[in-house]
Amino acid sequence: MSVRFCAPACGRPFVAQGLLERPKGLGICKLRGADLHDAIVDLFEALAIDDEDCSFIHPQVDLARLPVWALWHEDDSGNRFELARFRSYAKAREQARMFTARGHKQAYWVDPA
Repeated sequence: MSVRFCAPACGRPFVAQGLLERPKGLGICKLRGADLHDAIVDLFEALAIDDEDCSFIHPQVDLARLPVWALWHEDDSGNRFELARFRSYAKAREQARMFTARGHKQAYWVDPA
């Protein structure tokens, strides 16, 4: 089984392939010639995931070259705390949205780490 999709922000195409016998495993491929690191950034943003959601990342991917986003929290007293770091802005924003949806008066936001 395979699914073709594009990253919404840039249109970069990907192919996701999986076996019906192994429903929890999914491989995602970029087009030949595309920069590996740019493709990983686009893929993480398109799927709102990061390296912690992956069981395998190609050994040539240097995670230190990928952007890092920090999720911040400010409590009622004005104290600010970094809650987590992500390699995907989309995943960090989703986490901030989930915390905000809980209805607390505290503020949550995402900044580059």
